Amino acid sequence: MATTPPPGKKWVFVKWTTTKSGKRIHASWYGKKAFPILVDDI
Repeated sequence: MATTPPPGKKWVFVKWTTTKSGKRIHASWYGKKAFPILVDDI
């Protein structure tokens, strides 16, 4: 990923994410090691 985050944000990489219905989605199901998520930098 060549995108730099905007000021006050950072990239966090997670192996799974959870949908609103509670279902867990794994990155490996999509041929990825992790999903990038943009979060506030504290």
